[in-house]
Amino acid sequence: MTSSRVSIFENAKLLCGEMLHGKETTLTIKSVKPCEITGESGRKDKGHEIWFEKATKPHQFSCQTTRRSLTRIFGTDDYREWEGKKVTLYPEPVKCKGQTVIAIRYKAAKGGAE
Repeated sequence: MTSSRVSIFENAKLLCGEMLHGKETTLTIKSVKPCEITGESGRKDKGHEIWFEKATKPHQFSCQTTRRSLTRIFGTDDYREWEGKKVTLYPEPVKCKGQTVIAIRYKAAKGGAE
């Protein structure tokens, strides 16, 4: 019997840490835009949505850790200047509301951000 792998995250609208399957991946940022993020409790927060070239889903974030990482990597907090640059995404287990979840973290791409 042959079966193909089917993920419970397949139908998710946004890129999430579990979709990285425990591995780093380097992608090129296509666009970054401000957005409103609604949490599971219905609480709304201001954040950003990043689209990557060759990706079918965006990553949304509102956390300071991600903002600081991307600002450090690219040397600017002007998100419009991040477009066209490469960045490496990696999964990291973090505690959130008493549960361990897989977050997407960012680091400089090997060979630089361009």
